[in-house]
Parts: sequence; C-alpha cells; structure tokens
Amino acid sequence: MRWRAPQGDPGRAQPLFAELVARGVDVIVIGGSSWLLQSAQQATRKIPVVAAFAEDPVAAGYAASLGRPGGNMTGLVTITGLSEQVAKRLQILRELAPEAKQVAFLGPRSSWEVYHTGAGKADV
Repeated sequence: MRWRAPQGDPGRAQPLFAELVARGVDVIVIGGSSWLLQSAQQATRKIPVVAAFAEDPVAAGYAASLGRPGGNMTGLVTITGLSEQVAKRLQILRELAPEAKQVAFLGPRSSWEVYHTGAGKADV
C-alpha cells in the first residue's frame, strides 16, 4: 500500500494521480475531499476507485446509486476512524479483488495512519 497526499491543494492532485496511473496500481482509495474523486475520475476510467466520504454519495452526485455507482467506482465507504472497521474494509477489498497487488491511498495523513494500522490487521 502506498500513501500520497496533495496536502489540501487540488492543483497537486493531477500529478499524483498521473504517477499512480503510470505505476499501474490496481486500486485507488480516496479519503477526504470531493475534488480528489473528481481528479481521480479525470485521471483514469480504468483503475477502480474506492471513495471514502461521510456524506451521502448519491445526493452529492458522486454516484448514480449505492447499488450501482457507475464508472470505475467500486465502492463507497465512510471513514469512522476505528482501525478494526478499516481492517475489515481492507479484508473485503482483498476478497473482492484478490488479484490486486498494489493499492494506492490518497488522503489526509490522519486517514492514512488509520488505514495503515488497519492494513496490518487485515494482512494486506
């Protein structure tokens, strides 16, 4: 798992996504802002994107529906901050995409630390 952060600057997101696309990551996990999701969708329509948002993704226009979000969006989750729940999410990701060897995470360092802690528990 790799961590990258545009540090709150939407202008830094595109180069980071370009790097991840060039590296050939299997999945991109996004935490934080809606502009990260928009940047990810501009960078790739092929790499699955798992977005972590606290708001209703359908009402906000991020997804067509929860059951069928559309495009390369593979799932929408809410960040709770509990490493056990993060570990479970990563375990489910591994079960849904066992061939995924590289998972990229873009988001705040605090979210990365929660995911990184959970990753060890999920054996990802």
